[in-house]
Amino acid sequence: MKAKAFISGAISSDPDYHQKFSDASMVLIKQGYTVMSPAVLPYGFEQEKYLHICEAMIDCCEVVVFLPDWSISPGAIHEMFYAKRTGKRIAYLTGKTVVYHTFLSESQQKLYD
Repeated sequence: MKAKAFISGAISSDPDYHQKFSDASMVLIKQGYTVMSPAVLPYGFEQEKYLHICEAMIDCCEVVVFLPDWSISPGAIHEMFYAKRTGKRIAYLTGKTVVYHTFLSESQQKLYD
């Protein structure tokens, strides 16, 4: 079994987000991931509450998988910073391919400064 993965992407700006997140979930599940998706959350909470819930979901996962439109979403941008701050692995889903992003540690970065 692969890692537990949280999916991050635009929701409020995409009227078809349910289908997009469902498709992404199926791709990840077929690859062996256990998936947590914010698209299953009910409508009606304030943005701050959704972010709090999503942070808790991220805390339960080893990797955060970002959809192609993540960078246009303030919530997904917040999730990127949260994932980095909490040491989660970062990956991007393009089509059916999961691409992991590698960050350098501080000591590794000093070699390139």
